[in-house]
Amino acid sequence: MEALTLSNATNIPLCVTADAVDGAVAGEDASCLTAMPAVAWSEGLALGSQAFTADWVSSSGVSLTTATGTTTASRAGANGTVSGLLTEAAYFFATYTLDPVDMMRFIITNDGSANKVGDALFSFEVEYKNIYNFIGMSYAVQDGCTMSTTGPVPCDVVLDVVVAQGYTNASGVAECSTEISYGGGDCDPDAAGQAVFEAINSMRT
Repeated sequence: MEALTLSNATNIPLCVTADAVDGAVAGEDASCLTAMPAVAWSEGLALGSQAFTADWVSSSGVSLTTATGTTTASRAGANGTVSGLLTEAAYFFATYTLDPVDMMRFIITNDGSANKVGDALFSFEVEYKNIYNFIGMSYAVQDGCTMSTTGPVPCDVVLDVVVAQGYTNASGVAECSTEISYGGGDCDPDAAGQAVFEAINSMRT
C-alpha cells in the first residue's frame, strides 16, 4: 500500500514506553512514561474535515488548500472557534478494504515521513505533550469506486485528521466529549472513525 501524506512539520520520535525498555533509555525523562489525557471529539472540527474530504471527492486535489480555496483554518472556523494551536494532516492511499488499523498506522508513522498530527497526539516532547485536546476526522472514497478484496479492486481513499489546542463549537453544533455516542447522529462517526478515535485515546491513556 502506497501513501501520500500532507503535513507541515518535522517528525519527532514518540516516547519510549516502560514496556519497551526495563527502566528507561539513557537520557530519557521518567515523566515521559506518564499517561496523557484523552482527546475530545469535536463535531465542529469533524465537519471541517468532512468539507475537506468532500472537496477531494469532487476535485481529487492533494493540497490542504482546496480547489474552492478553503484552508485548515477556514474549515475549522466555519463551525466554531479555535483557540491556540491547530494542525491538520491528510493521508492519501489506495486500498482494497477500509481498515482502522491501517488508518492508525498512517497517523502514527505517517509512512515514515514528517507528521505533525502524530506528534500532536503521541509525542512527549514539550511542544506537543498535553497541548492538543480536541480532534475531528473524516475519510472519503473516490466517487464511483467500489472496493473489493476479490479481483482485487482498489479504490483511492483520503483520511483527514484535524487537532486543536482549544475549540468551541458554534451555536447549533453538537458538543461532544472524550467518549463517542453510539446512538447515531451527532458525535457518532462511522465505524472506522470510531475505531480510530478510540485507539488514539487508548494509546494516550
